[in-house]
Amino acid sequence: MPTEAEWEYAARGGVAVSASEFEEKTFPMPDGMEKYVWFRSQRSSNGELQLVGALKPNPLGLHDMLGNVDEIVLDPFRLNKLARLHGQAGGFVIKGGNYQTSEADIRSAYRNELLPFDANGPRRVPTVGFRLALVAPVIPSPARLEAARKAWEALPKAEALRTGDVAQGDPLAELQTIIKATTDADIRVRLAALQREYAKRIDEEATMRGRAARSLLRLAAFLGDKLRADRRFLDQVQKSRDTQKQAGLNVAALDARLKELNGTLQGNLRYYADTVVQIAQDFNDSTVNQQLGTLKLEFEKSGAGHLDPYARLVAAHVSAYRKSSGVQPDAWFKDILALP
Repeated sequence: MPTEAEWEYAARGGVAVSASEFEEKTFPMPDGMEKYVWFRSQRSSNGELQLVGALKPNPLGLHDMLGNVDEIVLDPFRLNKLARLHGQAGGFVIKGGNYQTSEADIRSAYRNELLPFDANGPRRVPTVGFRLALVAPVIPSPARLEAARKAWEALPKAEALRTGDVAQGDPLAELQTIIKATTDADIRVRLAALQREYAKRIDEEATMRGRAARSLLRLAAFLGDKLRADRRFLDQVQKSRDTQKQAGLNVAALDARLKELNGTLQGNLRYYADTVVQIAQDFNDSTVNQQLGTLKLEFEKSGAGHLDPYARLVAAHVSAYRKSSGVQPDAWFKDILALP
């Protein structure tokens, strides 16, 4: 059976969805949940087990990943918060929800514990099934095992310093400790040169990371501005369409145009959400906030000062995402539209 991580990766859509879609409650369901999931409702399972494959698949082409029956995975159950396992191991982990699960409770992260035995022996639960994963052996032969051993032995091994100091989190400070503990003058000179070169590399890397963070903030600010402009234009077309319809005119062309515009807006909103997620994953709040000041100057010098409020809103969305681990494109869009 798949591990819990493998199962959830597949359930969320894996490489077939964007970074922000992967973080959503479920994979994208443009036609409504009832077209993809059997859940407890008269418009869905109606309280009965259904045949596999009758509904639309998820973005990876997998049917019934969510709903219909809970699926047992390989891992034993543990309490879990933000992918961190806590406490003792328990029964089986079951994932995905079943035909008795409410629509509101269906989500990719849904998990529960199933005890394998009760007072009557092995349990048989009608709402639980399983899904198999095709895998290959990690060590298929003695030759592969020997190759793994040799690769392990070839890894560099460092002797612990006997200076009475524990390893430090700051590599430059650790190098300084080594330099002080070294009695060989030639080695001390060489280590000092290495320390200077390493400090230079760290500084260059910090500069590049700052530039990358600033570029993503600039991109997200531009997207925010465009989303707001697109929404204004869409509203204008909608008003024109309503006026013409009231006048008895054919509005088929305008309906097609509205559908196209809304599709573009939703695509840009998803792109904005993806950028927020990427910034949150790649840069800490300190880096993001440091770049806001530089970006403000760049906007002012280029005559794009109106983008600064959008950049600061992006930083706020990044911080909110980092705290909640939740992608909220609709709420973020409302924030963008609410800017003065």
